[in-house]
Amino acid sequence: MTGSTFGFGEPTTSAATVATFALDKYEVTVGRFRNFVKAFKAHTPHGAGAHPLIANSGWLAAWDTNVPTDPAELATQVQCDATYQTWNASGANDRLPMNCVYWHTAFAFCACDGGRLPTEYAAAGGAEERVYPWGSAAPSSTNAVYYCMGDGSAAASCTFADIQPVGSRPLE
Repeated sequence: MTGSTFGFGEPTTSAATVATFALDKYEVTVGRFRNFVKAFKAHTPHGAGAHPLIANSGWLAAWDTNVPTDPAELATQVQCDATYQTWNASGANDRLPMNCVYWHTAFAFCACDGGRLPTEYAAAGGAEERVYPWGSAAPSSTNAVYYCMGDGSAAASCTFADIQPVGSRPLE
């Protein structure tokens, strides 16, 4: 397995045995996150979301102070930017990807959803070590929404319309 350097120096290589894993095919939608908000409890169970082979990798009770205490506070927390936030109380944005979520809240969501946040290795496709979810080819408008071109407008001309529904750019 080759380790990433995140742009700092030479890649590292180390031997590792990795257990089988699965990732969701698509990002978490606002609608799916809405279900989490409706069922939200102030405290994620201690140890939830743990990796089965890594001791103490699950939710820590000390993190409870880093997440809201009730559904209303959680719904307020994800309202980060009036122009670009996808959370909407009406449900109008339920097919869009959820954004504006803090790390602890994302961990709690994954734990309560029966999963956990992916590692760098999992995000790279495991042994495939992909640069992008579809492989090593640079992003294009057929496989990714990026650089504010989701609505077909010029690059860097950012509007809310650039945020496209989850699954609108299927893997090739």
